[in-house]
Amino acid sequence: MEVLQRTANRGSVSTGFNIDNSLKLESDNTEHLYVTTMTSGNRRTWTYSIWFKRTELAFTNVLIHFGVNNQVTRMMIDDTDQLFVDMCDTGTTLYRSITNRLLRDTSAWYHVVLRVDTTQSTEADRMRVYINGVEETSWAQHQIPPQNLDTLANTTAGAYDAMGIGTYVWAGSSYDGSFSGYIAQAAHVDGQSYAATEFGEFDEDSGVWKPKDITGLTYGSSNNSFLLDFSDSSDLGNDSSGNNNDWSLTNITAADQSTDTPTNNFCTLN
Repeated sequence: MEVLQRTANRGSVSTGFNIDNSLKLESDNTEHLYVTTMTSGNRRTWTYSIWFKRTELAFTNVLIHFGVNNQVTRMMIDDTDQLFVDMCDTGTTLYRSITNRLLRDTSAWYHVVLRVDTTQSTEADRMRVYINGVEETSWAQHQIPPQNLDTLANTTAGAYDAMGIGTYVWAGSSYDGSFSGYIAQAAHVDGQSYAATEFGEFDEDSGVWKPKDITGLTYGSSNNSFLLDFSDSSDLGNDSSGNNNDWSLTNITAADQSTDTPTNNFCTLN
């Protein structure tokens, strides 16, 4: 049975931590964020977390994209509304996982954590996905990367040292917008494997999954780690993790800062 995320108790739950701002992206306007040069980091162990709310369905929404062309490590919602996780090194083999779950509720915020540690001997621990605090176990397709796979995250290899949010990265310099909706508290941690509970928590009274303050996480010294909180309308690509890994913006202005956030639009499993 399809499971959707629903809004619940809107505005009535005391979260203890507020996300004040989000970033509104429009695919039609080719709005996206990108970094053209990563530094050499840990390609085997890392974590990516993002809160998002979709506003349009039936096309691909890119949540994170490392690498170029089809040699990528990325997470996206395809036009089928399923979550796709693709992992590839600089070779031609692609390891793809696709959820059975559909993420197509345009009224609710979702939180997704991609936790990677390919050094693990247990296959299931090498790539883990959490949706609103719950580890995903139901897959339409599930291809686990081999032990010690060097992903295309945190690399300076060749032309693969690019990152994008809301975009595919083509040829290392050309970017296509592919996200319509809101994103909030996007964070990447190079060299750490974090569970979803580092980024969110369940409200004791309502059971609603809500954000936590993550400014105190160990982001490490790598310039690949970042925290985008979109709090500064004059610098929406600012990295507030302490690494100063700022992002470049395409067609994004101060008007794209929003107060529609997971704090004032709660989401829960239904």
